[in-house]
Amino acid sequence: MELKASTMEDDMNYTSLEEDGCPLFFHKDAESGYFSGISNVSLKEDNLISSKQSLLEPPHEPRKTPESPGISQPLKQLNISSSSSTLAIQNTEFSKMVCRDKNGDTQLHTAIWQKKVQTVIYIIECIVSVDRGWLNFPNLKLQTPLHAATLQRMVEIVAFLMKENADIRICDDQGDTLLHIASREGYDDIVKTILNTGDRQVVISCIETHNYNGQTCLHLAANGLHFSVLRLLVSSGADVNVKDGMYNYTILHCVVQRHSSELLDYVLDIENISLDATSYAGETALQLAERQGFCDMSKVLREYTNNIRSKYL
Repeated sequence: MELKASTMEDDMNYTSLEEDGCPLFFHKDAESGYFSGISNVSLKEDNLISSKQSLLEPPHEPRKTPESPGISQPLKQLNISSSSSTLAIQNTEFSKMVCRDKNGDTQLHTAIWQKKVQTVIYIIECIVSVDRGWLNFPNLKLQTPLHAATLQRMVEIVAFLMKENADIRICDDQGDTLLHIASREGYDDIVKTILNTGDRQVVISCIETHNYNGQTCLHLAANGLHFSVLRLLVSSGADVNVKDGMYNYTILHCVVQRHSSELLDYVLDIENISLDATSYAGETALQLAERQGFCDMSKVLREYTNNIRSKYL
């Protein structure tokens, strides 16, 4: 085969991809895609051309990879390397994880609703490695993964999310934190996890927070007759005389309203419980019991009131 000597004009029509790690030459006029227009010149022919080129031209600095147009720029944008490829895959997986469905649920929400523990843990670990803030991402009901895990009573997931610094102060569309939900449902195991794991000041803030119905965690536990939850909250320093925003009830009013003699005995034994606190209707717990016709509770409250007064006479 007769090999023609390379001219300056011929060489200028080829762009080297050596900077991109590819020992090929591409004809500029033939480029229409990433790998179109690849020269059929053999490696041996390339070496000969390069040799003659060096004789015809004085030494010069290697040409820079053209920014536009040219095949090198698309390849440069791809940034093909093992680390960047891994990052691209991670970002793709992360995008899928935080993509929301018609209910606003991410894949993390969905895995929790389905109680797929291992899947939940895997997703949490992936999210933490990219952006921890997505652990607090709410659905359309403003429920974070912590709300979902609490509703599903997944104690280990609640603990894991809290360990990864998920925010327990966030409220859903009812104004409930996860502590409100656990108190309402009587999930004493989750309440205990929150109280033992969370920051002290943050936990107290959640205990004192009123939801959109004006209820604190204490009111929810009392209304639900959840003795164990009520005891946990009181032992954590909850204000036992706090009033709700609906009737101005204390937990003593709530217990009387629910007609629970067992819980009444416990509440009356709480230190500093107020017997004189009144509702918006101006009723004490005793007056509420009398109006409701709860004779047994009225009797207990009268005796307790008399005993208290006798101590100070």
